[in-house]
Amino acid sequence: MQTLRVVTAVGWLGSDVVLLALGVAGLSGVVDKDVAYPAMGFVGGVMFVPLSAVLVVSAVLAACKPWERRTGRGGKSESGPVGVAGA
Repeated sequence: MQTLRVVTAVGWLGSDVVLLALGVAGLSGVVDKDVAYPAMGFVGGVMFVPLSAVLVVSAVLAACKPWERRTGRGGKSESGPVGVAGA
């Protein structure tokens, strides 16, 4: 699960960089605005929205997962909510 979160976060940041580069290129006149802005819409619809959905699902799964509490160095872990005494 952790690998999915890392890959999704990196992909999300990559799509942000692409959107930023296309926006700057469109504003500076390097690329025609009629090309840059539809490309931004395509990247947003194809990459950004699905990656955001994966991040939301990942956050919900992380919140619902039972956490493990460590007892100390090399100690066994106990399952139960973090910060609850006697759990």
